Amino acid sequence: MYQEIVQSARPKLERTGEDLVMADDRSIPLFGCGNFSLKMGDFSASHPVWVADISTDFILGCDFLAKYKCQIDLGLGQIKIGNIMVQCFGNERLNAPSNVVNRITVAETVCISPGQEIVVPGKLANKLDGTEFIVEPCENFVKKHSIMVAKAVVNSQSHVIPIRMINVDSVPVTVYEGVTAATCEPVEEVLSVQNTEGDTSNEGGGVTDLPHHILGLYNSLEGSLDENQKALVRRLLLKHESIFAKCKEDLGRTDIVKHKIPTKEVAPIKQHARRLPLNKREDAANEVSDMLRRG
Repeated sequence: MYQEIVQSARPKLERTGEDLVMADDRSIPLFGCGNFSLKMGDFSASHPVWVADISTDFILGCDFLAKYKCQIDLGLGQIKIGNIMVQCFGNERLNAPSNVVNRITVAETVCISPGQEIVVPGKLANKLDGTEFIVEPCENFVKKHSIMVAKAVVNSQSHVIPIRMINVDSVPVTVYEGVTAATCEPVEEVLSVQNTEGDTSNEGGGVTDLPHHILGLYNSLEGSLDENQKALVRRLLLKHESIFAKCKEDLGRTDIVKHKIPTKEVAPIKQHARRLPLNKREDAANEVSDMLRRG
């Protein structure tokens, strides 16, 4: 949400180097803290806000609730701030049966390259009654991440719920563990559809089982290998697929070799430090934050 604010009206953030600790003990880097003008219904105030890359647009902290003597009425879906009552959501959300609709969260952090389509492991927030459920994308997740989530019928008894995603943006997108990506609800009936176009199964295996991040490497060898060699290369790539970076954010570091820069007897060059232009400082700070987050 912070990035959606017009840059000229965007509050300046003070960086602290601290991390945000989530309820499940995960640590997420903070971009900084700034003084924001808040407006909810008829209530408005200026209050310090911590900015981080989380799936929820905004969370009211205990400091805000205590300062403005807030009272939360879950029965009516309202919050009372001082003498002002603000409607948060309708009663239908609170009264909905817990076994009808359930959240599916991402089970592990993944980085999805532009145009890449992958299946991400997910897990149910609560146990559901029944067996067959339909997975549908969470609107807020799609809007925030520019990631499309496919609808699918799954078996809720499984410990892992597959979530099929594709990155339709032009830049890599990181989806963090614990983010709500989809919802699921019971299916009344599942009808089988007969395939009249013939059997399209790939009995011997092929490029369709190669992950997207190594498919380009395999395709580049297409004209220089015979069928037997292609099969050997495909098996080799599948065996070692984990060592290939999915995107630039997935690059690690090694302690096996050290890089040396020979300078011979050349005298070092001394220059005065130069300040970054104002319009470049935020980009530089974001880049540093990304590098710190990736370790």
